[in-house]
Amino acid sequence: MAEQFGYSVRSLSRLFQQKLLVSFLQYLKLCRMIKAMEYLLEIDKRISEIAYQTGYNSLSAFSNTFYELVHMRPMDFRSSVNR
Repeated sequence: MAEQFGYSVRSLSRLFQQKLLVSFLQYLKLCRMIKAMEYLLEIDKRISEIAYQTGYNSLSAFSNTFYELVHMRPMDFRSSVNR
């Protein structure tokens, strides 16, 4: 992404930290979780499918990251919004 905008990786990271008060990696993680929440609203998608679609190579890494940010597991989130 840095290359696309003509920045070095370090410069892009520094710019994110200065302007948004969050690291680029944290921003990316948040974007992935927001997209995962959107996908979880679609009942027909399996959670493992959502994990891979949002850039995670393992279901456990996805589930742990989701829990870290949302304070509930993906299945619990899905159940709570689809009642």
